[in-house]
Amino acid sequence: MLLVLLEIRPLPKYVSVVFDSKGKTFRHDLYKEYKQNRQPTPDDLRTEVFPRIKELVRAMQLNVIEVPGYEADDVIASICRTALESQGQGKEGRLEIDLATPDKDFFQLLGPDIRMLRPQKKNRDSSVNGIAYDVYSDRTFREDYGGLCPTKFVDIQALAGDTADNVPGVRGIGPKTAVKLLLEYEDLQGILDNATSIKGKVARNALTSEEGVSLAKLSKSLVELDCKIPDDVLFRDKLESDLTFKKPDDEGRELLRLFREYDFKTLTPRVETLWQDLDHAATGESS
Repeated sequence: MLLVLLEIRPLPKYVSVVFDSKGKTFRHDLYKEYKQNRQPTPDDLRTEVFPRIKELVRAMQLNVIEVPGYEADDVIASICRTALESQGQGKEGRLEIDLATPDKDFFQLLGPDIRMLRPQKKNRDSSVNGIAYDVYSDRTFREDYGGLCPTKFVDIQALAGDTADNVPGVRGIGPKTAVKLLLEYEDLQGILDNATSIKGKVARNALTSEEGVSLAKLSKSLVELDCKIPDDVLFRDKLESDLTFKKPDDEGRELLRLFREYDFKTLTPRVETLWQDLDHAATGESS
């Protein structure tokens, strides 16, 4: 999937591959049941597949980031913040950020300069090398959620919860009710401030109860991404130098050796074409 994304044109200027760090995060301190509904990672994935993926990514000389105490989601949100701040300070031209992930938690980051590439199995209209993906944008979100802006997705999850991460939400409130309430009262705080005026009995009772208010606030703390990880934690130098997408310094010898070792020989011509395109881009030639 990663190679497919790198084959999308125009070529990306910057690339980063972000992994979850081992151990607990601040969310586990807030709520001990956070993600407790998930099955443990299978041993073969943890000890064989994931290390091999990291080995291949590093051999491609792509930027890899893991930050202890934070989820990959928070790291990505913080990279986005740094990139947009750099753009605002005139250090970069207009940046268009693509987040390659199916994870709906990233809906809250969508905006004019940030969109998602979500892999799909059924929709073949936007496929690259046989793998289909959907472009999910600010506009798509508004169409799906009654005109709400993407930042309101945090409040939707605060009310409705998220079974994937075992975020509780407020008992009796689902996504449709959450959207309806947000359209009427604007945000979570507006809903809580006007809870006694809510027409639906179940939602009104839940949101006027101490438990409901507490769960809504807790859930918002769990689902809101932390975009304030400092740059000196994220980068060895700075975003522009760390994340620049280029041909490996060893001319790709280590990656091609790994392809032979793992019998990924069919990938060799594709990555060689990719490197040729990178060379052309670096010298200002058209491929």
